[in-house]
Amino acid sequence: MVRYYQLSDVALLLKLRTLTDAGIPAATLHGVLTRDASVRADIVQDALDNVDKEITRLHHQRGRLFAMQGGTSGIPTDIQALITDLRRWVTDHDEHGTLAELLDQDLQGLQLMADAGVATPETWELLRRTLVDERRRSATLDGLAAWSTLASYTESSASPDSPDYPAVAHLRDVMIRSIDDGVLGGLPDTLLDGDVPLATTDIPTTGAQRTVLTDLVKRMEPARRSR
Repeated sequence: MVRYYQLSDVALLLKLRTLTDAGIPAATLHGVLTRDASVRADIVQDALDNVDKEITRLHHQRGRLFAMQGGTSGIPTDIQALITDLRRWVTDHDEHGTLAELLDQDLQGLQLMADAGVATPETWELLRRTLVDERRRSATLDGLAAWSTLASYTESSASPDSPDYPAVAHLRDVMIRSIDDGVLGGLPDTLLDGDVPLATTDIPTTGAQRTVLTDLVKRMEPARRSR
């Protein structure tokens, strides 16, 4: 059976192709597109939003490739020097000699952010100020000490019914202040949206650390969603 197509049929197919190429599922367009009607504004807006997200993703990818091509990917050299100096400072102020290793774990995230392409020039500019700030260094040291001490409490100690809960809650509050006022304070606000392949389950914990870490992540989620 021979079927004849009109120009309006071709125009309809072009609309369908344009929308599906922009990430609109063909199934959602059934009965919506007609030869004689314009495309609904909300469908077009959804397609535009999808295209904008893809443009942003490709822009980030292009930047990472240029950085690789120019040999400038990763943490800037001067920031690496500041991190080394901070580690030396922590070692000098650490009575038990265990906190520098914890600091290394915290700062490994910077390399991951750089490799994932979510760090920005604003990220490095912020760190050039915070890594040398004595007040922020002290807050970071307090947070590292609190995190270390949490390992000596059982996970059940983080329950409000536990007699150790006041001590654990105090350590959690110290860590909150460390996040806000430490050398990495304000860092999330400088990052691009993107995927960093790291979850809380990737962070080694002992005793009450797991529960406190979960609480801290929940506390930070509203701030992340409001960005």
